[in-house]
Amino acid sequence: MSSKAADVPRRRLSPEARQAEIIRAGARLFGENAYDSVRMDDVAEAAGVSRALMYRYFPDKRSVFVAVLNSLSDKMLERTEATIDPAASAFGQVRVGVLGYLEQYENHPHAADTILLGIGDTDPQLISRDHRDREYLSNLVVGRLRDMLDVELPEDAQQLMPVIVGAWLAFTQEFMRQWALHRSIGRDEVADRCAHALLDALVRLPGLPDEVVEFLNAGRI
Repeated sequence: MSSKAADVPRRRLSPEARQAEIIRAGARLFGENAYDSVRMDDVAEAAGVSRALMYRYFPDKRSVFVAVLNSLSDKMLERTEATIDPAASAFGQVRVGVLGYLEQYENHPHAADTILLGIGDTDPQLISRDHRDREYLSNLVVGRLRDMLDVELPEDAQQLMPVIVGAWLAFTQEFMRQWALHRSIGRDEVADRCAHALLDALVRLPGLPDEVVEFLNAGRI
């Protein structure tokens, strides 16, 4: 990749819009190329800015990559919440949520490989972001489950539900990591297995009424 950013006429943008444009350019490059092969000059060229201006917004490649993955995570969370149909079965809702993440990873394969298999395990900012995302997703899933069930659960079940969901999120992330490593099964099967895993655990909550068990088992394939 060669740098031609100095020859590209720049449009006048606000600092926020310029930064967003650099992040979009970085997302394209990191999504299509391995992390180590992308240079700051490449990002500057793709964003249509000079190298000097690039460094005014981001001090190094790692900071660009972290910004790209934060943007990707934001979109994944937004898509997860927006595309889940509250009228669908519990299985259908969980499955669609998992599929949303898998589709984003397929759209940004190199970025996904890096966060799932490499930098994401060691970078403090990404670790912190991962913890925030898990907390958000845990609250989202637990809230959706309580809305769907619409019954007063036994106290033991209420206390265990967030624990089960938190453990399931860790399981799902590891499943996605294994999927990224091997790609031996398709994303639909990954989503199916992850959805089954959560519901299999939930139907074993103590003291669930029969109608709740039937609801959690409905729509499974």
